[in-house]
Amino acid sequence: MKELSLKYDICVIGAGPAGLCASIAASRQGKKVLVVDKNGYLGGNLTIGIPPLGFLDENGRQCIAGFGEEFINRLKKDGACYGHRYCPKHNSVSNLDAEYVKIAAFEMCIEAGVDVLLHLETLSVQCEGGVIKSAVFYGKCNEVTVEADIFIDCTGDGDLAAKAGAAYTIGNA
Repeated sequence: MKELSLKYDICVIGAGPAGLCASIAASRQGKKVLVVDKNGYLGGNLTIGIPPLGFLDENGRQCIAGFGEEFINRLKKDGACYGHRYCPKHNSVSNLDAEYVKIAAFEMCIEAGVDVLLHLETLSVQCEGGVIKSAVFYGKCNEVTVEADIFIDCTGDGDLAAKAGAAYTIGNA
């Protein structure tokens, strides 16, 4: 097994829409950022064929912008999205090429200077005074210990927070 120790300003766990936004935005602000994901690609739920919804309000006016719109515009430029279209149930739908999301997400991380680690799950977390100081990730015969000033849990399931001892409930259990 290969063991590795890393130090970052910010470590983001989960590279779906929220994790991409958090890691790229932080890196653009001059922080040394690592994003870790369990999959072998970036993009999370954007890669499973469910399009983003609700960029437009019920009157067809844009109500979501920022990084989300930047990402959609990147896909549009590359011919991987048609933009926002009216949807009677969700106000708008933004159909996209789910496979191309993986490429665009990686390109944007590289451009922003975000370091990426894939195929890793959270194994354990070390806290001091209720603050996460380091986390250990494991996968594909690698154990990676990451120290960071800030950890951001974008797993969708709260994996890091749960391992750190945060209170949680399990639905329908």
